[in-house]
Amino acid sequence: MSTFNRPYRSSDETLELILTEADKLFRLFGLEKTTVSDIASACGMSSANVYRFFKTKNDIIATLLEQWLGGTEKEIEKICDGGATPKVKLENAMLTYHFLVREQLMNEKNLHELVRFTMQEHWDVIDKHIDKFRNYVESILIEGNKTQEFDIQDTKLTAEIVRSAFLKYIHPAMVEEHSREDDLQYQIKSMMSIVLNGITKA
Repeated sequence: MSTFNRPYRSSDETLELILTEADKLFRLFGLEKTTVSDIASACGMSSANVYRFFKTKNDIIATLLEQWLGGTEKEIEKICDGGATPKVKLENAMLTYHFLVREQLMNEKNLHELVRFTMQEHWDVIDKHIDKFRNYVESILIEGNKTQEFDIQDTKLTAEIVRSAFLKYIHPAMVEEHSREDDLQYQIKSMMSIVLNGITKA
């Protein structure tokens, strides 16, 4: 096809095309077998054009995971901004996060692989998400202090402790490992009961 017949795409459109086609290929063939050349061919462009947007294939993988994490963060943010009590918000945040991860693992078989690759090559993406989620939890704890539902001296430290306590239920690798357990929702609610007993104002 001559260059004169190629449709014009903006930089944003080209970026989205690369990510869309990369996602399709990763699902079909896996992360390791898919090459930048494969992605370029699927997009109808040269590998050099892909490299204009991404330095390496791992950068494409990291960006795809960032998109997924961003969607999860928006759902948690909705809970934080909602009208429920801080106790309900905290429980809903953990349950929602768990179900989003579990649903994605069932529907998106390459999610675990995306996380594994990103943890090896782009820990900054994971670290940024951990910070955001911890901040969401802390915002709920601060609100609880203000409404006098909670009595917490160090909300930042407590937010990290709460996040760590629920790691089994929100980390993709651990959710996948324990996915056959049929009482996970009960476990989350039980863990939340223990956490709330420790932070609720007497």
